Amino acid sequence: MRARTGRDTAAGAAPPTTAGAPVTGYGFQWRYSGDPDWNDVARSPSQTSYSLTAADGSKAVEARVRAANRAGNSAWSSTATLAAASLRRFTGARHSASDFAIAIDGRATPYGIWSDGTTAWVSDSQNDRLWANTLATGARDTNKEIGLPPIDGYHVSNTGIWSDGTTIWVADNRVDRVRAYTLATGARDTTKEFSIAVSGGIRPSALWSDGTTLWVTDGSANATAARAFTLATGARDSSKDLTQPTGPSGSCAGIWSDGSTYWATLTGGDSEGVYAFSMSTGARDSSQDIDLGAGNTTPRGIWSDGETMWVVDSNKTVYAYR
Repeated sequence: MRARTGRDTAAGAAPPTTAGAPVTGYGFQWRYSGDPDWNDVARSPSQTSYSLTAADGSKAVEARVRAANRAGNSAWSSTATLAAASLRRFTGARHSASDFAIAIDGRATPYGIWSDGTTAWVSDSQNDRLWANTLATGARDTNKEIGLPPIDGYHVSNTGIWSDGTTIWVADNRVDRVRAYTLATGARDTTKEFSIAVSGGIRPSALWSDGTTLWVTDGSANATAARAFTLATGARDSSKDLTQPTGPSGSCAGIWSDGSTYWATLTGGDSEGVYAFSMSTGARDSSQDIDLGAGNTTPRGIWSDGETMWVVDSNKTVYAYR
């Protein structure tokens, strides 16, 4: 398991056996050292690693795991303590070994990206589809791709995407709405959809969440960096809005955060790139800006596992930086 304060592994017993029934999923819980209660993590049952972005980097974190098969759940593992450490500081160095192409024929408009650490999904409004690539190799995985059929006769103008491992939320730029789909099956889940219409309008371009609040970036030039909504209800929470970036101009096309710093992709302005800001104050942290490499001239969505930052480009390539 991976937390933004460090990395450790918790090993547990096998689940109850029933004629050699294979493991079908895993559970993961975390808490701050000394807290009596554990936090359950909503995630894909088959995931074997997890990026914990909601934890406070100044505190020690405890975690535990268990396995499941058709006979039931194993006991929880012994507790692994993740010692507090400094946050990873991106240098912006290219890591071309982790680049990959959106290997499709014909026209495409790749935009948002989200990964569970194994598969990377990339949105494409040109083809009403979320493409899937194996993150480690870049190989296309058609079994995990999600088609986005028209709704009420109109295509889903999908831009930003974010998932908790079970549901994937998709920003629909046409109607200022967040759509929801079950990640494993691609089935639409209207019970988790909500409107993101605000006074003055919004052009949703990217999504990121800490599991409680969903931030939606506004693709309008020099707009508020991201507006906040409660993920469970869709209620607006302006107290958590991220402030307008200072310095470079442009529209915000992507966002990702480690819980302390957020990185925003600015495009179409005086300097296209990935810029870093404080989550709490909005202050610029130029030491963690990422200067884009050759070829990465039209950046869109971003996602990171805490070590590598992937940046989608409209040229159907996803570039990697560290």
